[in-house]
Amino acid sequence: MKKEILLINPRIGLTQSLTPHLGLAVLATRLEQAGHTVVTLDYSAEHSTPPLDECLRRYEPDFVGITGLTSGVGIVRRLISIIGRYNENIVVALGGPHATLYPEDLRAIADLDYIVQGEAEDRIADLVDAAVAGQFPEIVSCERPPIDKFPMPSFCSFHNFQNISVYPLLTSKGCPFNCSFCSVHKITSRAWRRRRIDDCIEEVSEARHYLPRLRHVRIIDDEPAVDRERFQLLLSRFAEARRGLSLEIVNLRAKDITQETLGLMREAGVFEVCFGVEHGNPTVFEHIEKGETLEDIARAAELVKSSGLFLRCCFIVGLPFDSYERTLESIEFAKKIKADFIHWNSFIPLRGTRAADWFSAHGRVFDTKEQFSLSGSGGFFVPEPCVETDDFKKEDRKKAYALALLETGSYVLTPRGLVEILRAMFRYELYASTLKSLVRQPGRIFKTLLRFRKAGLLSGYARRYFKGTFSQSSAGE
Repeated sequence: MKKEILLINPRIGLTQSLTPHLGLAVLATRLEQAGHTVVTLDYSAEHSTPPLDECLRRYEPDFVGITGLTSGVGIVRRLISIIGRYNENIVVALGGPHATLYPEDLRAIADLDYIVQGEAEDRIADLVDAAVAGQFPEIVSCERPPIDKFPMPSFCSFHNFQNISVYPLLTSKGCPFNCSFCSVHKITSRAWRRRRIDDCIEEVSEARHYLPRLRHVRIIDDEPAVDRERFQLLLSRFAEARRGLSLEIVNLRAKDITQETLGLMREAGVFEVCFGVEHGNPTVFEHIEKGETLEDIARAAELVKSSGLFLRCCFIVGLPFDSYERTLESIEFAKKIKADFIHWNSFIPLRGTRAADWFSAHGRVFDTKEQFSLSGSGGFFVPEPCVETDDFKKEDRKKAYALALLETGSYVLTPRGLVEILRAMFRYELYASTLKSLVRQPGRIFKTLLRFRKAGLLSGYARRYFKGTFSQSSAGE
């Protein structure tokens, strides 16, 4: 029987996204192939999306599927409450990373009918066909489907899909590495599964036909370069077919970076390189067990900078064995490698990771729900730490995080952010670092604008900046 379906990706706090949610596009494609009518509300990427209560009246759905992160549990609860108040007979399913890692914690949510663990593209149509509103949520565990059956996703169900300018491309799933803090192995597995390169190129070609504003492709694999030869072939094929599209690749490792690979990246329209560093102190870095060295990191950074590409790196404050003094060393290492922008994360202990187990044994773990790991595009923001140890207390962790942002200029300067900067300056007595950072910020903004202009994303960045600055709404509430 044909059903009316809403799929929802909530907006979490000030978090903005230039990229629509690929997972929901895959599910929408499967459901449309099964004969259902689907509307996808991606509040994180498209801020003109109407509020949920208005969409419920407009579309009268039989089934609502929501994807949720651990940092957005509170928003998800409120959305489910809105649905229940509107019509308690609407079937509601919750999936995504939080449902996969913490299914039992969600059983108490009223008006929630199904908790979906894992990759649901092969189960979603059967789930919708059989779905009934129940008294208690049922946990549905999904087997990982063969990646060669990965559907050609369509974003036509997304509200205002014509505005999409950045296309999320998945060329593989899983990561064989074993970083202590990472939960990817619990979500997509440690087994690395690759798609056919021809299918990936065809997918981008198809997207051009219905996305008139498409300018940029972002490869969002957990680790796209496990097989270097395949990765280089993918770059070559994209270069041949890109026709003006720029390319971005996230989640690289320093060992993936070679002179040859960087040359192929440039030909493929790559304008920046991003890889994880995590920490610049040797002791903390060693216990991450990345399978790399700080020398590998420095070498890769030098190669990227010498190639003329923009360098972004990811660091974490508060890992096992970290301290305030070791974070200061990490900041100095970040400055030494001369990254153009750094994503400073505040450590969150995710279930099933060795780092979380370490804090359970050697420190204190606080509420990890609804905690943000990094400053969003809304400006300067210091997350509330989820952990502490006797030699690295919560307030010291917050001070270290604020100092990291200021010393590396890794924040978006907005009116709201400026207020937070001044608040941190007085609270932690970071006067010299604050003044130095603010003086340098106009130059960083100019460099960022040039970077987005080069990729054809300047209008999207400006739209995200101003909506992140002035918008207070979230998740369709």
